[in-house]
Parts: sequence; structure tokens; C-alpha cells
Amino acid sequence: MPLSKRSSCTWRRPCKNYVDQYSDIVIQMMMHMQPKDICALVGFCEQEVPMQPLVPAKVVSEDVIPALELVEPIKKGLVQAKEDVLCEMCEYVVKELVKMIDSNKTEEEIIHAFDKVCSKLPKSLSEECQEVVDTYGRSILSILLQEASPELVCSMLQLCTKQGLPALTAHVTQQKDGAFCEVCKKLVGYLDDNLEKNSTKEEILAALEKGCSFLPDPYKNQCDQFVTEYEPMLIEILVEVMEPSYVCSKVGVCPRAGKPLLGTEKCVWGPSYWCQNVETAASCNAIEHCKRHVWN
Repeated sequence: MPLSKRSSCTWRRPCKNYVDQYSDIVIQMMMHMQPKDICALVGFCEQEVPMQPLVPAKVVSEDVIPALELVEPIKKGLVQAKEDVLCEMCEYVVKELVKMIDSNKTEEEIIHAFDKVCSKLPKSLSEECQEVVDTYGRSILSILLQEASPELVCSMLQLCTKQGLPALTAHVTQQKDGAFCEVCKKLVGYLDDNLEKNSTKEEILAALEKGCSFLPDPYKNQCDQFVTEYEPMLIEILVEVMEPSYVCSKVGVCPRAGKPLLGTEKCVWGPSYWCQNVETAASCNAIEHCKRHVWN
């Protein structure tokens, strides 16, 4: 039976008060509960244990709607809510970035689109989403571009602790002539993606100290050991160049055999030689490095 105009007006203000005061809680519940369970919990639908009927708020408390029945069942859940939301926002950001990568957008286009990733969400969630983008956006993109499984990205960044995710071990290899070669390339690749041109030694040192934590678990211990052994030499080279193959060959952890980065002996002189002109950069296979770090 439809509500009369008078009845409708009677319910309007309590309804508005519920929305104003508890919208954030309801949104949190929607992320973890079925709609029928939420409606039963707040008393709009029947459940096995009858709920108290919803009545208009009294004048003395019309602006403060008692809702302990609503809050108590999820109080424990809210302790974990922040971590859960960050995890889910990370997974949401990953899915959006995967769509961009699949649509063949350039890395620069994706970075510029970061600010729009969270705009489709409600305000209460868009702030959490933006926190993930601001703090982890470039690292998420960097890990995805290294062909890591999207399902593993958020656990790599320790934003999610889901059970049952496969460990990323298939690609971890020890080279006979350079045990640290692969982890060196991954670490330098991370620095190259996240440090600005002309970074200071202090900035590079800070990035080195936290860089290992952004690598998949199988690499972390090896990375920490690598940084401990090679930090002074790494910093001196990284001030000049952050091309992974060159840096890791220069510190001696990757063999020079196989497909060389450099085209001639003079190329070992580094970026000051590579980037003097396009022809030299091409002969040293360093055009991309010069574009990103010297010519811009």
C-alpha cells in the first residue's frame, strides 16, 4: 500500500539522518555483505531474529539516530576495515591499469590518467583509492609492466595478505657467473621508474634502502644482501645512469657475454658519450635512456 503524503513526510527526515550519519558504514558493509543481510540488519527486512521496528526519531534526539544495533555487529570488522579497503582499492587500481595497458596506451598516458582512476567511486571510497594511487601508483604500474600477474601485485606491495596466491618463483634464477644479476636488474629498473632525472646521492640511497621491499618475496632477501655488498659502488654509478643492463654489468654482477647493450668499446664510457647525438646513442643502444634522462 503506497505511503500517504503525510506518512512520507514523517519518514523523510529520519531517512535523511540515517543516510547522512551511516552512509560510510553502509558502504563498508556493502563491500563485505549481501544486500538482503544489510537490509535485515538495519531492520528493513525480516530475518530469523526479529528486529525492532524503525520509528521516527523523537524531537529530543531527532538529529542523532541511535544505531547501536547497526554498529555493534561490525565493530570488530571495522578494526580491519582500513586494511581491507586499501587491499580492495589496490585491486581496483590494478584492474583499471590492466585495462589501460591492454588498450595499448603508453606509459606516459597511463601516468596522466592516474587521477581519473578513482573518479568513478563514491567520495568515501575515492579518498582511499586516491591514497593508493598517490602512494603506490607508479610501483603498481612498474610491477605490471614487468609482466607480473595482476593478482599478485597487491600482495607484492603488502597491501593484501590473501591466502592461496601462488608464490612468484618461476622466474627467479641464479646465474653461475653472476648470482645477483637478475635481482640487480629488477632493483635498478625500479629505481629508473621511480627516481627523477638528476637525483641526488641521498635520494638514490633512500630509494635503494626501500627498493627491495617492492620486489616479489623470492627476491627480497637476495636484494637486501646485494644492496649491502654493492651499495657504495651502486650509488656512484646510479648518479650517472640508471640503465639496468649497463649498471649491473658495470658493478660486475651480470656477465658481459650474450647480446651486448653497447655497440662499441667507446660505449663503456657511459651516458656522457652515448647521448652526445642520436647516431652515437643508436650505436650504443641507448636512445631510450637518453630520451628519458638527458634530452628531455
